[in-house]
Amino acid sequence: MQVLKRNYALSGLIFIIMLVLPFFLSRTWLSIMIYLLVTIYLCSAWNISALPGLFSLMHAVFFGCGAYLSSILWIYFHISPWLGMIIGAFVALLLASGIGWCCFRVALPILSFAIFTLIVSTIAVFTLHSFPIGGSTEGLLLVYSGTHPLYFQFESKITFYYIILAMVIGILLLTRHIIISKMGIYSFAIHDNQRVAAACGVDVIRYKLIAFSISAVLTAFAGTFWAQYYRFVGPASVEPHETIIVILLTVVGGIGTLWGPVIGPVILIPLGEILRIHLIGLPGLHLIIYGVVVVVILLGLRQGLVPWFKEWRKRRMNT
Repeated sequence: MQVLKRNYALSGLIFIIMLVLPFFLSRTWLSIMIYLLVTIYLCSAWNISALPGLFSLMHAVFFGCGAYLSSILWIYFHISPWLGMIIGAFVALLLASGIGWCCFRVALPILSFAIFTLIVSTIAVFTLHSFPIGGSTEGLLLVYSGTHPLYFQFESKITFYYIILAMVIGILLLTRHIIISKMGIYSFAIHDNQRVAAACGVDVIRYKLIAFSISAVLTAFAGTFWAQYYRFVGPASVEPHETIIVILLTVVGGIGTLWGPVIGPVILIPLGEILRIHLIGLPGLHLIIYGVVVVVILLGLRQGLVPWFKEWRKRRMNT
């Protein structure tokens, strides 16, 4: 009971700090914080699909669905990006459902599924580079139309900060609910051994499809947010390496955990920015140091930071 109260107190303190934090940050660090929160959100969304053992390399495509469709609907049809966000998420849902059904019904192995999703992502990038959208293959520029909640456009970055903060809190609560629910139990069982899970009566295809679809929809929401915040969306947003970065940060924190997708970005993104700022006179050195830190973490803590901390805490309590 004391541990539970302490956890609630700590969560409340962090929440209060996050609420007042933007008023004490420079414009540069406020931008970094928004990027950090977007990354945490994307890592958490990808993590949901990883619960049953899926290793998708096409989440940047779902991100692009939300970014491109909401932008096109706003630029050419003046449909509010809030509605465009829903439409983009629905298209991402259809895409995830179709691809998931084709792959899961033939019991595609983990590596084969990863390669399949990588191919889909590569095709999406090639398509965007080859066929002009809005008269250009470089991307879409969203012109600022004035601060208006319906337009999803705000002059102050603080408003965007609070929107993405609310989105992060929402996805963490959803992930927590999934992990402790029947879906979470079945997903972990599928992750450990899907043949045994199927023999025990778990509908493997159904729960893989649900996890993959939820993950796709949530990722599309982030795409719309980023397009409105950055006011530009281009083919680079659906590049496979964007998904790989999300996976890397999640792996460092701990796949399949609630806080892993949070801890990984919280440690590595500020570290990367600090190294870049302080080593600006030595081009490339910050990337070398950053890479070494990541490699050390992955080699020393194979399951990630959060599982390692849980094991350390358990050993400490038993001694």
